Amino acid sequence: MRPAHADLNWSNLTAPEFWILDWGDHGMAPRGLDSANLWANSLTVPELAERVYRERRADLETRPGKLMALFSVAKILNDSSIPTSCVG
Repeated sequence: MRPAHADLNWSNLTAPEFWILDWGDHGMAPRGLDSANLWANSLTVPELAERVYRERRADLETRPGKLMALFSVAKILNDSSIPTSCVG
């Protein structure tokens, strides 16, 4: 278990000055949760998803990181607010 934001996605990041917002869900989580969430939320832009994966590889290639990646993608696939035409 590691300290984690637990809801890391692009809407919780600022630019050009980098800040992480919305720490309401922070706590302890398996290694790779934040990296997996950010990667999964980048999949609609393949170059961005590749960059996130490359930058966070140390987390994502661990066993917990792989499980968190599956968990993050499963959350997206299970999201009933996404039109089914976007999923498959």
